[in-house]
Amino acid sequence: MQYMVKVEDEVCRVQLEKRPEGRQWGITVDDRAYEVVTPEFEFYRRRLRLKIDGESHMFRLKFEENHILVFFCGIVRFLEVYTPLEWQLNQYMIRTRPVEEEDVLRCPMPGLVVEVSVQAGDVVRKGQELFKVEAMKMQSSIASPRDSLVEKVFVQAGQTVAQDQDLLQFQKGSGSQTARLDPE
Repeated sequence: MQYMVKVEDEVCRVQLEKRPEGRQWGITVDDRAYEVVTPEFEFYRRRLRLKIDGESHMFRLKFEENHILVFFCGIVRFLEVYTPLEWQLNQYMIRTRPVEEEDVLRCPMPGLVVEVSVQAGDVVRKGQELFKVEAMKMQSSIASPRDSLVEKVFVQAGQTVAQDQDLLQFQKGSGSQTARLDPE
């Protein structure tokens, strides 16, 4: 069995060869050969202990569609695995486009601003709570969509807001400008 494996910007040709003795495999990555012994299959396990060239290594795996996230010794790698034909066709696949991030955070619903946790000049991180808005007796948090610097806050606690009303403005160019796949 032959595969093309893309790890970040590097592409490797991987050849798998099942050995007749039990759970042993011959694996060639580009031109480097390895002898690998796999454990008994356990459907519920996400951890995989492989013996590679006689030395045990523990990996944690997470599968997402045709991709595999591999965790090993504090290093995380995102693998894309293709058959040779899929790799040939890959050049015709649609690529991710840069994400145009707006410099304004808008309110997702009408309500009453209960709390403002940020002010102009603050550095905020993606996922950080910036506002609490109450609508229909329920409070909802509004988090930062990116890492950025706050340029201006347009609302204050106690103010009524409409859906899509501007809440704050990020400093232009202070956030990430490219699309990325988030494994988690």
